[in-house]
Amino acid sequence: MTEEVKMGRPTDHTDELVDRICEELAAGRSLNRICKEEDWAPDKSTFYRWMYKHNSIRDKYAHACNSRAEAAAEEILEIAHNATPDTYNVARLQVDARKWIASRFLPKRYGDKQQLEHTGESGGPMIIKWKGKDDE
Repeated sequence: MTEEVKMGRPTDHTDELVDRICEELAAGRSLNRICKEEDWAPDKSTFYRWMYKHNSIRDKYAHACNSRAEAAAEEILEIAHNATPDTYNVARLQVDARKWIASRFLPKRYGDKQQLEHTGESGGPMIIKWKGKDDE
């Protein structure tokens, strides 16, 4: 009796498979690209289902995405340094995409600083007055 060999993409996860996917993510590849191009990778919807079911996979994925954002931020200097007048537009697009990734995944580190300031008349301190029923 011969043992039947399963072919096709994996439908259940192993720690090694999840780690391999997360290593690829941390190196800068998208989950979409990994799942489409690699025969060892599951379908993207399968990976999302695994994340939904397992907190550990969700944590590994989040950590890999943060690492990818750090890598993207590091690549910005290299791209800018290697740009030439002929490759300026391509380099600018690459830098902008990496800035967006870094600012969304790591907003405290790479996002735009937003500061709210409340001032009163002529830029002075705000004065708050309580109005009761009798003060109308």
